[in-house]
Amino acid sequence: MDLFDSIKDKIPAQAKDFLEGQGKDQIMKFIMDKVKDGKQSEAKELVSDAMAKHEDGKLDSGAAQGFIQKIQSLVKPEYIDEVKNFVMQFLNKGKK
Repeated sequence: MDLFDSIKDKIPAQAKDFLEGQGKDQIMKFIMDKVKDGKQSEAKELVSDAMAKHEDGKLDSGAAQGFIQKIQSLVKPEYIDEVKNFVMQFLNKGKK
C-alpha cells in the first residue's frame, strides 16, 4: 500500500480525482516516451483503453496479457522489458 492508498478515503473527491489523474498522466508519459516513431496514436489508444478497463474492473488476466503483447509490438526494442515490468506492476497494484 502506498501513501495515496492509505489516505484516499480521507481526501475530497476533487482532490482524489486530480491525484489519480496525475498518476494516469505519468503512466501514459512513461509508456509514450518509449514507443516507436509513428506508433504513438496507436499506443495512446491502447493504453487509454487498458486504463479504462482497469478502472472498471474489466481488465482480466486474458485482456491484460493481450494488452502486454500489443504494447510490446509498439515499444522500441530496448524498452520492451522495462515497459512490460512497469505494466505488470500497474496491473497488480489494483488487485487487493
